[in-house]
Amino acid sequence: MAAVEIDWQQSANCIVESPEDTSFIRKPDTETAKKWELICRKCLVARQCLEWADANNVVGVFAAGEWRD
Repeated sequence: MAAVEIDWQQSANCIVESPEDTSFIRKPDTETAKKWELICRKCLVARQCLEWADANNVVGVFAAGEWRD
């Protein structure tokens, strides 16, 4: 199952260029939230992201177009 997750994650729009970029795991300000929402809206794997985030109770990250507390 992990291989399937890796496949869709590698197709995500939110892949960052540097491991030091943690912008999607910090609670965003309004401007940053709008930026990430736009990135997610255009993402071809947003549905898989939402399903993964829900199935794994992901919190403290911007996933599937929203900040998840």
